[in-house]
Amino acid sequence: MKVEIPFQERWREAMLVGKKTCTSRTKQYGSPGDRFEAFGATFELGAINKVELGKVTFAWFEAEGCSSSQEFMEVWCDLHPKGWNPFQQVYAHLFYRVEVIENGEEIPTGSALDLLRCSAMADLGLNDPGSVVIAFKMLYRMVKELQAKHSSQNVSKEG
Repeated sequence: MKVEIPFQERWREAMLVGKKTCTSRTKQYGSPGDRFEAFGATFELGAINKVELGKVTFAWFEAEGCSSSQEFMEVWCDLHPKGWNPFQQVYAHLFYRVEVIENGEEIPTGSALDLLRCSAMADLGLNDPGSVVIAFKMLYRMVKELQAKHSSQNVSKEG
C-alpha cells in the first residue's frame, strides 16, 4: 500500500544516499511493507515501533540522519512546539530505498545494515533500540567468525 509521509527538503540528500533510514513521528504512518515516495525515490517501511523519544535520540540519531543526539534534539524542537520530552511515545519508522532494475524487478538499495535493522525490528519483534544494538553486536560477531573461517579455508587451499 502507498502511504504519504512528509519530509523536509533538508533530508533529501541523506535519504537518497541511505544516511537517513528512520523517521520518528507522533503518529503512525502505514505498516511494514507499505511504500512512500520522497524526493523522486520510492522507500519501503521495514518496521514501525512505538518507543520513547529518548531511546530514539540516543540510540538511533544516526539512522535519523543526524550526526549527534544533540542535533536530533534540535531538529525535534524545531518541528515540535511542545519541545523534546525523552518519555514521549513516538513511532519510529525504519525504511529503505527500493529501485526497479531493468527487467522490472524491484531491489532494495539500502545498506545491509539498514535492511538488517528493519528485518530485526519486524521479524524479531524488537521494540527497543537497545535490543536492536545487542542483536547487531551478536550478528557482527557471527559475521566476523564466518569471515575468519572463510579466510582460513582460503589460506589452507592456497597453501
